[in-house]
Amino acid sequence: MRFLLVIFFYSQIQAQNYYVYVAAESDDTVSLIKFNETEAKEVERFEVGYLPTEIEGPHGITVDPNGEFWYLSLAHGNPFGKLIKYSTKNNEPLDQTTLGLFPASMQISSVTGLLYCVNFNLHGNMKPSSVSVVDPETMAEIKRIKTGIMPHGSRISYDGLKQYSVSMMSSELYEIDAITLKVSRKLNLSNKMNMGKSMNDKMEMKMSEMNHSTIKPTWVIPHPSKNIAFIACNGSNEIIEVDLENWKISNRISTGKGPYNVE
Repeated sequence: MRFLLVIFFYSQIQAQNYYVYVAAESDDTVSLIKFNETEAKEVERFEVGYLPTEIEGPHGITVDPNGEFWYLSLAHGNPFGKLIKYSTKNNEPLDQTTLGLFPASMQISSVTGLLYCVNFNLHGNMKPSSVSVVDPETMAEIKRIKTGIMPHGSRISYDGLKQYSVSMMSSELYEIDAITLKVSRKLNLSNKMNMGKSMNDKMEMKMSEMNHSTIKPTWVIPHPSKNIAFIACNGSNEIIEVDLENWKISNRISTGKGPYNVE
């Protein structure tokens, strides 16, 4: 059973409580966990989805910057997945919209107020997919931005101006301008190709790498104060550090087998 979570908190006079939403992808449920700095307790568990006979796969989950609403992507779809909006007051669904194939991780920019959700397209053809941009107020998809193959790990820079995601099967880091809603930069995360190869060989290698990535980046997180980002590479068992100012790989850190999420 896969779990994905997001944390938000509020302060009280004498204590500080943290609340965590945890999505169970194979069970179509979401749990609300309360943590008071000494213990964690599940205070509520509720079913999600709209097809009673199907596992719809809650995958991505995020809370808006004001803490009033939370959002959940239902990845499986028929064929397209959905984005559901909930109230944090009673955890009741308020609205929904249809996105692309297998909508996955997402986050809301504190500057634009828009939600950016990758369409992972796990079960579809091995071709470039997209990032859906949604207005959370109207729950309308306002743009779909083309990126790489199997995009995942959607995260917003701490100034709210950039959205980052990685394409798992084409080994690329994408930077989207959160205001213009266009891809501003793209970085190849694979090792350099053999410079002795012919042009035809290089083109064949490039196509092969696009469809059979050995890096398999799955998540990206920008640093809160430094101009760098960290990328989990599930296939190459490493964390890649990227210098965002100079737009190049600045470090490769070996890890255990199969790193996936990084926060």
